[in-house]
Amino acid sequence: MDKGMQLVSWLFAFGTAVWFCVMARRAGRTRLSWTVGGAVLGLVATTLVQGLANAVSLPVSHEAILISRIKTIAAAFVVVVVLGSIFTLGMQRWCLGWRKQRRNPPAEGAN
Repeated sequence: MDKGMQLVSWLFAFGTAVWFCVMARRAGRTRLSWTVGGAVLGLVATTLVQGLANAVSLPVSHEAILISRIKTIAAAFVVVVVLGSIFTLGMQRWCLGWRKQRRNPPAEGAN
């Protein structure tokens, strides 16, 4: 893996860390542990996707290399967003509102 693709992994780690930190702050959770967890998730998921993409492809031209890298970055983005959404599901506003509504159902005669 070349330096450019390594930089992509670290950028995903940083972006995921910021995303998890914001979500933790909104939900009133510990920001440090969620930030570190987000960074680890972004770095590991992106590195795994890039490693698998490099293992299955042998591009022979510069155009093929560029297309392969773009596809790899897109796949890594999807994996990080899906996994991040699953892990932060309990901190998302719509989920928090849904849980509060389940705990305190409206009264029978209330409109």
